Amino acid sequence: MSLAGVLEITELNKTKVNTSIDITHNEDFVEIPIYVQQVLTLGRDQSCDVQLNNYVISSIHATIWSIQFDNDSISLVYMHDNSRNGIIHNGVEISKGMTVILQDGDTIEFKLAAKFQYKSFQLESCYSLELGCFDDWKVTNNLIGSGSFGSVYVANRQHDRRLYAVKIIPTQPSYIPDKLIKQESTLLLNINHVLHDAITYDSNIYIFEDLICGGDLFSYLRTGKYLRALPEQETISIVYQLLKAISYLHKELQIVHRDLKLDNILLEIPVPRTRIYLCDFGIAKCLSNCKQQKTDTCVGTIEYSAPEVFQEEREYSFKCDLWSLGVICHILLSGISPFYGNGEKEFMITAARTGRVNLNRHQFRNSSSMCKSFIQRLLKVDPDERMSIDDCFNHEWIRINQTNLEKFYQKRIAKNLDTKRSDQKKNRASELNIP
Repeated sequence: MSLAGVLEITELNKTKVNTSIDITHNEDFVEIPIYVQQVLTLGRDQSCDVQLNNYVISSIHATIWSIQFDNDSISLVYMHDNSRNGIIHNGVEISKGMTVILQDGDTIEFKLAAKFQYKSFQLESCYSLELGCFDDWKVTNNLIGSGSFGSVYVANRQHDRRLYAVKIIPTQPSYIPDKLIKQESTLLLNINHVLHDAITYDSNIYIFEDLICGGDLFSYLRTGKYLRALPEQETISIVYQLLKAISYLHKELQIVHRDLKLDNILLEIPVPRTRIYLCDFGIAKCLSNCKQQKTDTCVGTIEYSAPEVFQEEREYSFKCDLWSLGVICHILLSGISPFYGNGEKEFMITAARTGRVNLNRHQFRNSSSMCKSFIQRLLKVDPDERMSIDDCFNHEWIRINQTNLEKFYQKRIAKNLDTKRSDQKKNRASELNIP
């Protein structure tokens, strides 16, 4: 792992820092390394990576992590406030539940217990070059992702310490039709996705949304050149949230996403049992006005696409999303994409058409027969034999665990989701500058 920076900790009021991390002790401070794609917890609890034994420190006071979108971009270092007594960032108190980006030279204070200074080892992160500046917004050069038709950067709002994401969609060249750009904005509004603003400026459309700071699921799984497998309990937590999102799209809105993949699933914080978000609706389609609720456009990411998507003169339905879910579930449990092979387009299409999946390989040795059955029933070549969203909820893997899964969902997600959907009603398309 490459080094993103270091955190210099100065102990106050007899606070002592204990950690199993390889640290540097200086006369005046303790130096903690922060690596790319690493998560650090700081707090009083013994389970924390960095333990501070002062009564004013919360069990988990703060979480710090580093996310890198790709090898060509710099990593971003985030700090999330979990504390009861507050954290001061660059002289300003931030509130519990708030996340900030740490820049070179930033100061942090855990009240009465410790002071910190962050030093970045990535010189580029010292400069916040503006890609666009508007009356209410400043767009930085901090790249956090790339979607169907544009790239996503970190943005700041004037007089607001919160972080936002802005998707920049070029209106030129003309291969990106205006109707597709408007389609994504309209779909986001229809699904009650929080849009704060949309601005057309200098041949670009800027769509401002909430920033999800935990990176995507692909980055979460990536370890060097490979993807790691997740425990079954962590996997089912992710799958259940995806089922809830897919159910809302399919049943409430008649929307098929058509590009479900690891890269389009975002994490609130890159830790187990976190909240996840489905993103990038650039090629999603509403089927409410389509005959038999089917479409025939060949779109999506080949590795995750259902075989019927590539069959000429054949329509496909909502069940293409369920095939993609099966591929995702296979990867989560094994670290292996079932039809990727050598990565060539024709190989993946042919492999998907055969539908052969080996769930007896050693990567699945700790997986239950129920979860393997769940994958098998999603990866049916014939969509008529493939599970629907209702079938998924009725499958024994989900049904047996549903009480605990629903309890987690209601506690961590549903309440906040209802609030955001209520707030979003105030931001309809007529109030946003959507072209």
